[in-house]
Formats: sequence, structure tokens, C-alpha cells
Amino acid sequence: MEKKEDYEKLYDMLLGYEQEIHKKNQKRIRIGLRCLIIIPLIFLALLFWTESSKIVFLILWIVSLFILAGYLIFVEYSDYKLQEKLNEISNREQQERDALIGDGIAQVEERIRTVLQTAEQELLTDSTKE
Repeated sequence: MEKKEDYEKLYDMLLGYEQEIHKKNQKRIRIGLRCLIIIPLIFLALLFWTESSKIVFLILWIVSLFILAGYLIFVEYSDYKLQEKLNEISNREQQERDALIGDGIAQVEERIRTVLQTAEQELLTDSTKE
């Protein structure tokens, strides 16, 4: 009986660890997205304040975007693999993974579906009236 309690305690610790890393990854994604906005603005300001070559700033801007995109891909992939391993350890069947950018996208998708359904119903009622 003691082993079962130890396993449950270990599993709870593992879940807590995964949730903590997931929250940190959400913060990392937010920081990366902010950097995608801020860094081009910095390069644009430097371009206008200095009289140097525009090509240099363009190259720096492109390289920074590639680095930030790689960083965001790495964070998302590491979070995906972490959740996949946790599902494998807990013997859960392809449970839905938590999105790093939140539930907002699912809500937007649902609202789009409802708007499309109401528009379709209105079109059907209008065509039957004629």
C-alpha cells in the first residue's frame, strides 16, 4: 500500500512540474511575440536616426526575425514533447493538449461557426420567402 502512495505522490509531483513548465512556456511565448513587435521598431528607429546603410538594418532585422521564429518554434516543440511524454507516462489516450497561447482561439473558432450558421439560416429563410 505504501508503494501505491509513493507512486501517487510522484505522479502528482510530475503533474505539478509539467504545469509549472507549461506556464513558463506561455510566458516565454508572450515575450517572444512582444519581441517580434519591438525589435523591428527598434531597427526602424535606428534606421531613421542614423545615416548608415539601409541594407545593414534590413539584414539585421531579417536575422533577428529568424532567430525569434526559431526560439518560438523551440518553445512550442519542447512544450508539445513534454505533454506527449506526460500522456505516455500516464497511459492516457491522445488527450487534447493545452495550447500555449490560451483558449482564445477555440472561442474565436466557435463564434465564427455560430455566425456562419446564423448567416446560413438567414439565407435559407430569405430564399424560401421569394
